Amino acid sequence: EFSDRQLANLVWGFATVSYADCTVVFERVAKEAPIATLAPIDLSLVAWSLAKVSQGEQDFYDQVADAIVAKHEAWKYSDTRNIATLLYSLALAEQAVSHQSAFHELAMAVCQRTKEFSVQGLTNAVWAYSTACYIEERWFNIVGKEVVQRRDDEFEPLDVANTLW
Repeated sequence: EFSDRQLANLVWGFATVSYADCTVVFERVAKEAPIATLAPIDLSLVAWSLAKVSQGEQDFYDQVADAIVAKHEAWKYSDTRNIATLLYSLALAEQAVSHQSAFHELAMAVCQRTKEFSVQGLTNAVWAYSTACYIEERWFNIVGKEVVQRRDDEFEPLDVANTLW
């Protein structure tokens, strides 16, 4: 039996190398993983992994969204990579619109902690919002101000292009 972290790392490893021949593993994780009780890092790894290999039924993403909303307090201190990864995952799996409350919860966490986000994290968050066609002016204003305040050498030209894209 796998611990939550081992399970998250297992599916992350398969997804990272795009090994899709193990759909039975992804299907089992989607159906049996204790999504509601996963730590934020494990939740983000599992959600990203299944989104990357286009796995997970609606029920899986419903559970992920419910867990995001239930973990409201966790987004105040969780590693910002978890927040950016979950935003990215919901957008990649085309689940952002059907789970607006979860998407909004994560977006507000970005607003409250923009200075803590890496360039990659901000880029992933902006990409997620754009991909989901989710327009919340307050969010874009806050993130935009943060991008402008960053040091010139912090954003490479590709980072700027990806953020604007």
